[in-house]
Amino acid sequence: MQKIWIIIIVLFLIILFLFWKISSTQQINRHGEAMWKKRGNLLVYWQVAIYASAGMTLLIIYSLKWANLLSF
Repeated sequence: MQKIWIIIIVLFLIILFLFWKISSTQQINRHGEAMWKKRGNLLVYWQVAIYASAGMTLLIIYSLKWANLLSF
């Protein structure tokens, strides 16, 4: 059971990192450096990043379970 939690946490962190790498420069270019540094905008960005990463992680984990590659 502990292996599954390690897999989930590592997968979540990888997806979060990839989401940040792909979308952060686009957001800075779209809204400007001054808007990016405001605390409210940054908070909303990280909330979206965490929710999207959690959703993608759940989708991948359940897809692996459905394909019988992962059991829990």
